[in-house]
Amino acid sequence: MYSDPRSRRPRIGDRVYFVNQTRNTILHMYDNRGLDVIAPLIDDLRPIYETHRTWVLDYERRSIGEWFAGPE
Repeated sequence: MYSDPRSRRPRIGDRVYFVNQTRNTILHMYDNRGLDVIAPLIDDLRPIYETHRTWVLDYERRSIGEWFAGPE
């Protein structure tokens, strides 16, 4: 069977993680809609959150914002 190479689109069929040892973070690309950012300490994530908080999904914005607000 003939396969037209122009019909192929870039895709990854498995889990993808980028590990940044300098910033102590892991990026987990779960599909074409987004990714999770993982770190052992909240302070490792704070600069990313402060820069990109508008990218947080609407249904998670409040709960994630509470993590960064700290104890009341």
